[in-house]
Amino acid sequence: MNEQELLAQFISITGIEDIEVGKRLLEENQWDLNRAVNASLAGQSSPVDREPHPNLFSPHPIHMEHPLQQMIQSMMMGQPHNLQQNLHQIIHAMSPIPGMMLQAKPYNSRQFRDHFEHRFGTVHPTFIQTSFNQAIDKARSEIKFLIAFVHDAQNPAMEKFCRESLCAEFVTTFINEHFIFWAGDITDSEGYSITSELRNGILGIYFSNSAGDPILVDSITDGLAPNDLIFHLINIMDEKGFHLDEAKAEQMNREMDRMLREQQDADFAAALAADAEKERQLEETRMRDHEEKAFQQFEDEAKKISQLEISSRKSDKKRRLVEVCGDEAGSTLIAIRLLDGKKIQRRFHSTQTIQDVLDFVDTEISDAIDRYELITNFPVKVYTDMNQTLQQAQLTPQGLLILKEKDK
Repeated sequence: MNEQELLAQFISITGIEDIEVGKRLLEENQWDLNRAVNASLAGQSSPVDREPHPNLFSPHPIHMEHPLQQMIQSMMMGQPHNLQQNLHQIIHAMSPIPGMMLQAKPYNSRQFRDHFEHRFGTVHPTFIQTSFNQAIDKARSEIKFLIAFVHDAQNPAMEKFCRESLCAEFVTTFINEHFIFWAGDITDSEGYSITSELRNGILGIYFSNSAGDPILVDSITDGLAPNDLIFHLINIMDEKGFHLDEAKAEQMNREMDRMLREQQDADFAAALAADAEKERQLEETRMRDHEEKAFQQFEDEAKKISQLEISSRKSDKKRRLVEVCGDEAGSTLIAIRLLDGKKIQRRFHSTQTIQDVLDFVDTEISDAIDRYELITNFPVKVYTDMNQTLQQAQLTPQGLLILKEKDK
């Protein structure tokens, strides 16, 4: 059983609240648990009102509670001469004592840094200001080893190690470049837990496995000189670096998988967008074809109706316009030259109007007559008064008119 475990057993049994007092009592009794317990409970220990060992931090008692305390007190009152034998049996039957509640002060990274810098200066590895588990996560994300440093003011080698090795500028630069550095004190809850795993070591080197669990790969128990510390860390990187290589390969595989998934998602999205665009264009084409077809049908229907109306109007005009006989009094011969050069003629009565002549022309052409007008060349005259008689227009007993398209 190491000293840390003996100290925990001793405090649990005696109920002493000050961890420093408990440690001193064990030291005074050469770390013999039975002698230290007997001395403490019987009041035979050395005076405990001496100044405690200097520590970097203010004392924070660790309270431990266990039912064994009451058992021991009752044994003391009943059979004090059997105390040593009973304690020996209890310790060996229940070691390590299950259910022991350790309630150390909570870890405060900023407070620890401030105390450390007050004692050793500001040149030191960069302390990551997180919990130990968060520091492990960061080391995993950056694929680096994590150095966990636990300060113990009672360790004789600690003062020299901090001043000469850990705070050396070239050591600080090396650690900051290659490691994540977490620091705590043995009186902190996390520091106490880690130093138990390190078995009173000063530094622990960890890496995070694929599940995110901290794995201890090495520890440093002695206060190494600066060069020795650097060489030791380099050896760890060389010998244990395969852990980081595996983590890097795993991270690269995850990154490649992520990029592949993103590319597949992008390709799928692009394919969906292309299909959607194709469908949109097809829908536009269908709509345009439908609209054009509907418009063409409308135009065809309108043209058909217009042609029917024109044909009906032309038929009505033919029935209404009866050619005058040549020997009839007031008869006049009117000749009309069409746009294509064709000439048509017909006998009208001198009392008929220019509109009657235009209606006659309407029955001879396919277009609507509204687009045209009648003129004469010599002299040039445009007939705009449709109610003017042929006699008034001086087109008797004969006349020559030209069909002309109206000016736009």
